[in-house]
This record gives sequence, C-alpha cells and structure tokens, in this order.
Amino acid sequence: MTGSALLKGSVTAQNLNLQGSGSVERVVDNCETTPQLPEICEYVPEYLQTNYYFNGNSAGGITITGVANSIVFPLDDYRMAFATGQFSGATCEFPSANGLCSTDSIDATKKLDLPMDLPPFQTGTATQECAADATCDISGNVLNNLLLRARSTLNVPAGEYWIENITIRARAQLVTEPGTVIHYKNLFIATNSNNGNAGSINPNGGPDDLLLIGHGASSNISLNSNVIITGQIYIDPTASGGFQIVGSGNTINGGISAYRVEVSGANNTFNTSTSCPIEPPPGGGKTLLITPEAAQALTCDRIPVYFKVVNDSGFPISGYSASFTAVASPDNGSACWSEQQSGGSCTANSFTSSFVDGEKTLYLESTAVGNVNVSANVASDSLSDSAGPYRFVPFGFQFDPDPAKAIAGKPVSVTVKAVADTGGSCEVIENYSGTKDLDLSSTNYIEPQSGTKVVTADSTNITFNQGEGIIDFSYFDAGHVSVTVSDPEWTKEECGAQCDDHQGDWTGLSGDADLEVRPYTLALCDITASASGVTNPQGTSFSGNGFVAAGYAFSSVLKPIIWNEAIQSSVQWIYLPTEKIIVTTRQLLTSPNRGLTQLRSRYRFQMINLTLQPMATQECSQETYPRFTPVVTMSYTHLTV
Repeated sequence: MTGSALLKGSVTAQNLNLQGSGSVERVVDNCETTPQLPEICEYVPEYLQTNYYFNGNSAGGITITGVANSIVFPLDDYRMAFATGQFSGATCEFPSANGLCSTDSIDATKKLDLPMDLPPFQTGTATQECAADATCDISGNVLNNLLLRARSTLNVPAGEYWIENITIRARAQLVTEPGTVIHYKNLFIATNSNNGNAGSINPNGGPDDLLLIGHGASSNISLNSNVIITGQIYIDPTASGGFQIVGSGNTINGGISAYRVEVSGANNTFNTSTSCPIEPPPGGGKTLLITPEAAQALTCDRIPVYFKVVNDSGFPISGYSASFTAVASPDNGSACWSEQQSGGSCTANSFTSSFVDGEKTLYLESTAVGNVNVSANVASDSLSDSAGPYRFVPFGFQFDPDPAKAIAGKPVSVTVKAVADTGGSCEVIENYSGTKDLDLSSTNYIEPQSGTKVVTADSTNITFNQGEGIIDFSYFDAGHVSVTVSDPEWTKEECGAQCDDHQGDWTGLSGDADLEVRPYTLALCDITASASGVTNPQGTSFSGNGFVAAGYAFSSVLKPIIWNEAIQSSVQWIYLPTEKIIVTTRQLLTSPNRGLTQLRSRYRFQMINLTLQPMATQECSQETYPRFTPVVTMSYTHLTV
C-alpha cells in the first residue's frame, strides 16, 4: 500500500507492506470461535454399557424382568459391557438370530474408557416455559428450569445447552437438530395416568442427533409408560439409579451409558444404535463341534453325541437355531439316530435336527458290532465337523449313574455292570463274579476338550457279585470327562448260554464311565471393599473395619477348591446367602486358560449355585485350582438382622 490510506478491519495475507502515510488504525477480530461439542463416542462408545468401574473392572449391571421386552442389536453376537446381567422374558435380537437374553448377553471382562470426566456444570437463573399446545424455540443455552406443558413442542437448534431441570409433560416433545448436546441435572418425562400419553425427546430424529449428558447423583432417568427417546444417553455413574423403566410401551432409540439399566415393565424396546466403531465381538465366528471324539457302547445301548455351534470364545451361541444333518458311516444298515437316550424311534443313518441355543444332543445306536464314524453339517452357515470312531461291542461294562455327578478330588461311587447284548436287550452277565483286576485307560475330555488330569480309582481290584461291583472314581479337575474301564482277560466262554446269540471269538469287556465334575466350593479370597479399599475387613458392630453397605461393590478373587479330607474337617465355613450375591456365570467361567470356559452351558446352574465362602488365608494362598482363579466384582444386596 502506498500514499495515504486508512485500513479498518482485519487482514489475512502472506505479507503486509505499508509505505508513505499508510497506517492501520485498528484491527478487530469479529469472528466467534464455535466451541467443540463433546464427542458422542467418548460418552456412549457402544450400544449398552455400564460406566461404573471398581478396581479397573466394570461393576454395574443390567436387569430386565417383565414380559415381551426386547433389545435390538445391529451387530451379531454383540455382548453388553456390564458386570452382571439378570434377564427374565427379555429377547435379544440380532440380524441373523433372535433368542432370550441371558448371562451370555453380557461381557463382564469388557473394559471401556469410562467413566468420563464431566466438565463443570454451567449454571444460570433463567427459566423457560412452553405453554400447552404451543410450539416454542429454546430461549438460551444456559437455563435453570425448562418446562414443556402438555402437547407443546420445543425446537432446539444444534449446539450445546446446560439445563439444570427439565420437565416434559404428557404428549410434549423436545425436538432437536443434528449436532445437539444437552447437559442436565434432573430430567422428568411425564405419562398421563388417565390415557397413558407421554412426553418424548426427539421422537422422529436420528439417534446421533442428540447427546444427553446427566450430571450428578440425581441425574438418573426413570420412565413410566409410552415414552420415546431418540438419542445417545450418558448418566453420571454417581447416579446409582442409572436408567430405569418401571412401566410399559417405552421405546429407546440409541445407546446408554449408566451405572445400571433396570426394566421391570412390559413391551419395552431398546433399538440400539451407534455410529461409533465397535470391534467385532470375539464370538462373531461360528464353529461346529462334535463331542466326544471317540466313545464305546454296547450294541444294545446308545452313545450320546453332542453337537454345538460355538463362537470364537468357545461358547454355544445363544439363540442359534439353524438346522443340521448328522450322518453315521459306513451305512451298515443298523446305525441310526434318536433324540431319546432310550426308547422312542431310531431313524436311518442320516438325521436332520435343529439346534436350541447352539446345542443339540443326539443318541447314536448300532446293532452291528464295529466302528461308526459321525459327520455333521450346517448348510445355512457352511459348517461341518466329524468325529469317531464310536465303537459298538456285544459285551462290555455299563455304569450307574450315567453320567455320575462328582466333586473335584472327592471319590464318587459308581456301580459297574458286566453286560451282554442278548439279541436286542442288554442283560447283566450274572456269572461274572469274584475279584477282577480292571484296567483304567483313555481319559476322554468332552467339555472342555482338553485337559492334563486323568481319572483315577481308589482300587481297580473290584469284587463282583452276579455281574455287579462298585468302583470309586476320582478326578482332580472339573469338567465333563469319561474313562475307559476294561477287563482284557475275559472271554465269552465265561458267559455260557447267555451269550450264545453272538458269533466269533470275542475277548475282553470294556466300557466308558461318564463323569460330570464340579469344584468342591468357591473360596472368596482377598475381599476388598469399594469405599474403604480395606482388604478382608474383620470388623464387628463394636470395632474394626466394617463391610460395604448393601448395594455397593466389593471385589474378590474366586478360587475353586478341590476337595480333600483336611479341608472338609478343619475349615469352619461361614455360609453367605448365595442367592443375594450378584455374580454371573460368565464371570465365574472367565479365565485366560481355556480351562472351564466351555463348561458354561452344561454347568450353568451347578456353577452358580455353589456356596461362596470366605476362606482361611492358608487356603487362599495355595494353588488349589490353578486353572480357574478369576477376579470378579460383586455387590451384596441383602441385609439380615
């Protein structure tokens, strides 16, 4: 610039060169900087999750009771990030399958980057009321009170708002544009008790148009009936009530981060949605498994064969109900399938059935002596597997009970019977008597499918009387296993006329004893209270460190214990009301080692009903059950006087 010049305003240039009498009198920046809106994915990273963590582990839960409640997930096999889950009559719906919600629907090990450090709440004194039947625009970004009267509509442009108290009356609507964030401390949405009409938030919008952020201990949301909320919801974890529904017919479109989610009404729907990246769930894959890999039975008996479709974590897929075809080969004209352990019909060598929650048990029969192999395929998912050989013999051992329910390390008495196929039925070989030296071999791991321990017996010199004897088995681990018991010295001539129906020079008796084994008990070790951080509090009502208040979290290491006589006789147990300690089967069965992870389905009730007991320090310090020592967070919800 040359000559005489006066510049008012602002200049953007690579260089500014003033010559002569040119000057800049004043430079003013009239541009306002748009504040950065909170990032939705930081507050609500997935569909449904707790934002309450204790000792680095999630500690909040989800509880859905009532009837006809549903959660719709856009991603197959997704599991919610909660420490505990209790479901009754709730449906979890996925793109490829639907089923009842269960403890499989949560992942207690999932750790999200929560809770958020909330910014200081901006307070004001202004109030706004939108009159009944009116349509209004919000009057400011900071309000103390906002009231929407019945049937009113409040339009909220994109931006960030701080509203301490929000009240939405029946049939009133709070409508937002995309890019809206509303901070609040108290939120009330009314339902008309006479006609059931209710208020709503953004009912026709998109879930990511609105982020609701609750601040403080009173920011929990409680809905009655027929409310619609569309948006992503974050509730301060200090609001221990979290997100609650106590009525029916509510619809939530979006996601929720809260201490807990509780639903006790009916016909409520969560249409979960997020634009945030979610890692494919570890259970996203599908694998067909057939167990056991090998087994033996008499030609007058049936072998249980377990078919499962599991996810990448080894768990049967909840809600999976595809059909599959099982084939026995070679087709010897006598191999057939049944859905019953005994009796009923037995169909061909090829049989089509359907899974129930990813599992199905069929029973294989063959009246011909020899080996049968099994294959199966699920055409809809291109899955296949094979197993065998399954050996069918004319003479052998049967066991009662079958399977035997046992405790890890504790001998279990099982009746062993010498049996012959006498032409369509199994009959005890009554002249099989005296002391027999039996062999134990081939511990077969059914569930989980691998292990390091073997089944043992107190003695293999068994006294038989008219074909029956007693053998005491022990297994120093947990799981579903079988062991082969045999008498290789027996010959069919010892059977006499009872075995004349069979031809050939058959020698030896053998059979598979089936054991389902659980830990003796679960020890509560290193109990740590959430509030004080004190480990193993020993206080009484008179002195010392007290325990946690009802409903607050505490953590503990759970150690499954192998039975032995010393433990049974020396430890003084303190029995807790187990049913009042909230802890899920998935938590109990989570371990870095494959260990017990696959026991979830078969031992669901046995595991959860084990008595949880505080353990003596010396027991907690021992490696009493190295395959299974998870740390879980629990809350105690029962108070006795």
